[in-house]
Amino acid sequence: MKSHDLIQGTPEWHQHRNGHYNASDAPAMMGVSTYETRDECLTRYLIGATTEINSFQRALFDKGHLYEAAARPIAEKLIGEDLFPCTGSKVVDGFKLSASFDGLTLLDDTNWEHKMINEKLRGVKAVAQLDEMYKIQMDQQMLVSGAAKTLFMASNGTEDDMVHFWYKSAKNRQQAIVAGWKQFEKDLANHVPPQTKPAAIAGALQQLPALSIMISGKVDSSNLVEYQSSALAYIDAINTELKTDQDFADAEANVKFCKQAEDDLKHAKAAAISSTADIDTLMKAADYLMDQVRQKRLTLERLVKSEKESRRSEISTSAIVAFRKHCDELDTEFKGVKLPELIRGHNFYECMKNKRTIESLQNAINTELATAKIAADQAAKVIRVNLNTLTALTGGAYDHLFKDLTTVISKDRDDFEAMVNVRIHDERKRIKLAAENLAMKEQNPVTEPAEMDIVERFAASEKFQAPDTFETRHPRTSISSVTGFDGWWDEFGKHFEWDNSKDEATNVERLSRIAWSAVEVDPF
Repeated sequence: MKSHDLIQGTPEWHQHRNGHYNASDAPAMMGVSTYETRDECLTRYLIGATTEINSFQRALFDKGHLYEAAARPIAEKLIGEDLFPCTGSKVVDGFKLSASFDGLTLLDDTNWEHKMINEKLRGVKAVAQLDEMYKIQMDQQMLVSGAAKTLFMASNGTEDDMVHFWYKSAKNRQQAIVAGWKQFEKDLANHVPPQTKPAAIAGALQQLPALSIMISGKVDSSNLVEYQSSALAYIDAINTELKTDQDFADAEANVKFCKQAEDDLKHAKAAAISSTADIDTLMKAADYLMDQVRQKRLTLERLVKSEKESRRSEISTSAIVAFRKHCDELDTEFKGVKLPELIRGHNFYECMKNKRTIESLQNAINTELATAKIAADQAAKVIRVNLNTLTALTGGAYDHLFKDLTTVISKDRDDFEAMVNVRIHDERKRIKLAAENLAMKEQNPVTEPAEMDIVERFAASEKFQAPDTFETRHPRTSISSVTGFDGWWDEFGKHFEWDNSKDEATNVERLSRIAWSAVEVDPF
């Protein structure tokens, strides 16, 4: 690790961060940060912007730094060594990684990470329950520093309100972070920042005149005509082409508005009916308007539901197509081997749950797509290594031993290498044994006089010496199908003895020669 003499928050510190992939950004890069989405992180890295901090956030950060300073002696007591705050960097697989440390021991073998205590952290009872975003940050810190473990602590600077756990990283987790930054860099090259826009809020709704109907045996007064004109104009002006979050927000607001108008008309009609027996024209007008408002509301409700589902389908389908293309491109590198179906069949639908806006849905899908690509790249790396191992061990001479290559190629490297060695060892042993048996046969040829005796006895038998009766009824070409192993077995075949010194194939051949000799046809 290369150490940098930098103070957090200074322009020099920000300049350093702008040239590196930072541990504090790793959770957002991996899509697990509760403070920033992956798309927002991409935009920030693309334009080189620093996160603006308001006065409230600045006060929180200052408080956090005070708690951290007060907790450091407690951490040093638990670790048994002094801790030194610092900033470090390291190049891993060509990527410039950086991390800011709340404290490292002198030999960089132990890391300390401090967070300001909150209700959620107070409820954590074991390191396994710790939020993934904290673990990922510590993973990169240990990757950069080479530390073997991290003391995670959350406190208010005192032991009275504190939780702490020991956390150890794993090689596969650190490799996943490097793979994540690799995919992040690819996405960064094609990232288009979304246009800055405020959150979608329903626009101001047109106000209809307050509905008033007075009846005393006849219509004393009513502004229903004016109300009807305004209401119908408003209904016609409602937008039903829903594409953006703004469109959906307006439509949902209009659904509520139409429902309220229905209720107002219903109540006005009921009030009018209660004071008169029957005023047909007024009631029909109110019914007509209620129906118009109701139909528009139902149309909007259906549109909101169907169009949202349509957009969800478009977004998810686009991600699935992009991921399949990514997998196909990886597969072209391998001959006769493909990525495991478990990787190719990545589930993109789970991340869409509970996403209320198009923007949040798009960000969730983008993050899931990046995660799936990272997993595919890691699986391809395993296949690539195992194929190279197979070539190095076999030289292409034992392909017939690996007809199940597609199934076993994704094994752990050590397991795969061990399996290849076992199969090659067994095959070489089989070949050697076969060669020894062949050499033994060539050195010690075996005659079969007993078989000739049987054939001679059969040729001299009464059955064989009756061509005028037997061969006339049973032509030589079909005699085997007629006799099978029935007629001659009781008389001649029972004299055959199985030679245990020979393999099964040789004994079967001997027996077959005896049988076929009966019809003077030798298929061998």
